[in-house]
Amino acid sequence: MATPSAPVATEIPQKRVAVVGSGLAGLSVAYLLASNGFVVHIYEKGPRLGLAAASIIVRVPAENAGQDRNGHIGEEDLIMDVPMRSFFPEHYSYLTALYKHLHIPYHTSDNSISFSEYRSADLFGVDGRSPWRALKTVAGYLKFLAIVQYLSLTGKIRSELEGLTLDDFWVRYGISREYVEGAFIPLFCGVCTCESDTLGQFPAVTILEYVSRAMPFGRMSFVTPGVESVCEALTQPVQQVYLRTAVAGIYQSSSSPSLEKQNRFPTPPPDDTLTTTGTGKVTVETTEGIRRRYDHVVFATQANQAARILKGTAGVPLDGDAKITADQIRLLERFQYAKSIVTCHTDASLMPQNESMWRCMNFFTHTGIDDATSTDADSTSTDNSADFQFPYATHKTPTCTHYFNMSHNTRKPIKGTDYFQTTNPYRMPAPDKTIATTWFERAVVTLDSAKAVDDLSALQGLGRRWFVGSWAWEGIPLLEGCVASAVEVAKGIAEQEGVDGFYVPWNVPADSVGKQGLFSGYWILWTLLAVACAAYLASVII
Repeated sequence: MATPSAPVATEIPQKRVAVVGSGLAGLSVAYLLASNGFVVHIYEKGPRLGLAAASIIVRVPAENAGQDRNGHIGEEDLIMDVPMRSFFPEHYSYLTALYKHLHIPYHTSDNSISFSEYRSADLFGVDGRSPWRALKTVAGYLKFLAIVQYLSLTGKIRSELEGLTLDDFWVRYGISREYVEGAFIPLFCGVCTCESDTLGQFPAVTILEYVSRAMPFGRMSFVTPGVESVCEALTQPVQQVYLRTAVAGIYQSSSSPSLEKQNRFPTPPPDDTLTTTGTGKVTVETTEGIRRRYDHVVFATQANQAARILKGTAGVPLDGDAKITADQIRLLERFQYAKSIVTCHTDASLMPQNESMWRCMNFFTHTGIDDATSTDADSTSTDNSADFQFPYATHKTPTCTHYFNMSHNTRKPIKGTDYFQTTNPYRMPAPDKTIATTWFERAVVTLDSAKAVDDLSALQGLGRRWFVGSWAWEGIPLLEGCVASAVEVAKGIAEQEGVDGFYVPWNVPADSVGKQGLFSGYWILWTLLAVACAAYLASVII
């Protein structure tokens, strides 16, 4: 894929930067720096770039019968990104600007959703369920939406909700239990991939700022050719990508420890791996014993992974300042994580029982589900054994099943096999219907971690270490934060090096937290308020 050329800042010295991790944040900061004349090396411990590491290929009927590149007749390949990598352009302004700059094609998707309960009927008045529950759910939604948009348009979201958790918000504003438990919690446990109790402790501001921009008119979108195309575009200007290369430590270049004394390896590495190459003030050491010197290191990993690497190097602090290392580790440890299972399959039993309820996104709660099999996962890949171990409490973690056929029918409806991607299932799909299963760690937001994001800015660049990622930006940890944090860190490195003319080759929003233009005027707000109040009063009377 051809990447649009970007003007390179003039008179930039050949400064070297190591980027540890190759998710969207790492690839974005690498692209920005390399496009501006920095020498950039990416380190990735896996065999594929992290952004597309778990993506798979499914086979669907071809539009025109004939042989594809592999000799199959009447079928073609379609990439299923894992996890979904969906986004709302209304909320993801940094990400959308990046995709437009790279000419990455994306499409809006069917936005339909359903809510169901396992071991029960579907939610909205089907199979004998009370229709009044559906009415109260809709009334609660309208009331909730009216409150959020009022706070947003009057600029009061932060001032009114400062210090409140999401659970506090429900109590303060009296949102109906039918909406909260029947729709909002399963929906946003899917967005945040966490247990319901964990979601309740998210800062209300974090969730409601997202709601104010993505609901009700946001359109879920997907990269049409899959995010592998994003990887290809972002790595074009990068000088070197090291796959299957884990970073063991980072040291001040003049103080790199002896590998033999550290006893870091079970068998002595070959002599040629003890050579340190390159110039710079920071040495990156791989688990194979190879050392390379750089002027800066960017951690594009999860916060807990960065903390582990720094703990391993705390005895040899960069710039001779042990306090810097200790402060950065303490801050990184303030971010909490939850593990999620994502399984791709063709098992329709993980969809609503009533096929007429099948939607693009299908959310489930698990009232009464036994949680005896819940425990910690210990691998990045899983099998389908009967005693599968889950890394979350299944009875507290709503499930989301994405109906892939409905979101990727841009050329034509996908016929034939139904493909599904289920996040946090309460049980695994049938082995013979499972395509692939993996697990991920993702940051969850607490009142303290939200403050830690603000505190992070004071520690960026100290010891020539920088941190990017969805967790390193305000709000729900999403793809948007990856790009936004990458932009800020790339600019910070250029500023620290005294580089003039550093160029971000796409339009960065002036205010990523500002109003997104979902409403053209207050009259729509008052209409929503009136409808919400009427519906709410009707539900109370009923």
